[in-house]
Amino acid sequence: MSSTIIQRNQQMTSDHSDRTESLVRDGDAAIGNTNVSTVKKLQMWSHLASHIFAFLALVFVGWWISLLGGLAKTVEGNSKTVFNYHPLFMVIAFCFMTVATLSFKHYSLFSRPVRKLVHALSWSVATLCGLMAIIAVFQSHNDATSGYIANLYSFHSWVGIVVITFYLLQWIIGLYAFGFGNPSWKSLAMVIHKYVGPILYQAVALNICLGIQEKEGFVGCSYTVDEKDTFPMEHFGDIPLACRVSHSLGFIVLFMAILTNFAIQDFSSISSIHSSSRVEYP
Repeated sequence: MSSTIIQRNQQMTSDHSDRTESLVRDGDAAIGNTNVSTVKKLQMWSHLASHIFAFLALVFVGWWISLLGGLAKTVEGNSKTVFNYHPLFMVIAFCFMTVATLSFKHYSLFSRPVRKLVHALSWSVATLCGLMAIIAVFQSHNDATSGYIANLYSFHSWVGIVVITFYLLQWIIGLYAFGFGNPSWKSLAMVIHKYVGPILYQAVALNICLGIQEKEGFVGCSYTVDEKDTFPMEHFGDIPLACRVSHSLGFIVLFMAILTNFAIQDFSSISSIHSSSRVEYP
């Protein structure tokens, strides 16, 4: 009799433990799914914000260029305004890179072929703009009338050459692999393409910021002080407007890169991570 009672109690304890574990598991799954849903919503907002920042970048680079003398209509004797095409085309390229990078994320209204087309065309336009930006630099520096200027002497230019080289390789390999290549190695090309693409995107953002900093050195962003500059913000208005605009452009590019990088990440493993960290019940 007592043995039967003990067995019955053990069975009840086991059933209770199973129900508790099941409830915990279901609770973990619900929490994990809620976390994923919240992150996806944040990614959607980041996706939208990236496009808004892209528009702002175009506005601010246009404003900055107008303060630097505008754009040259002829090359000879206008090296400074010829150079202005360089930041213009680089920022335009980066904006199209943003569209290309986000083209496979949160564009559920469009079919996959349409998204592939948007991705390819955006990268192609960005490539063309990048090449035009480089041509503008060489034309500006090699103008005999304005006076010759050395090429590729700065850290910004060295980084730029490395980035544009890998960028062209990425574009050519991607175009061939997914447009004309052998399907047998598309999977490998996809892994490399998805890994290298975001790195190049971030590298371009970094180099744009380096370029802005370098240009500000030529423009001259400092102001005159007669005593210790203890509270620099009091002299905010003394900073040339062109520099304040270029500072803002740099932040816009930086925030655009951060938002885009967040929007393209895959956080689907959050629920599994949460489930794997739950307490095990005996």
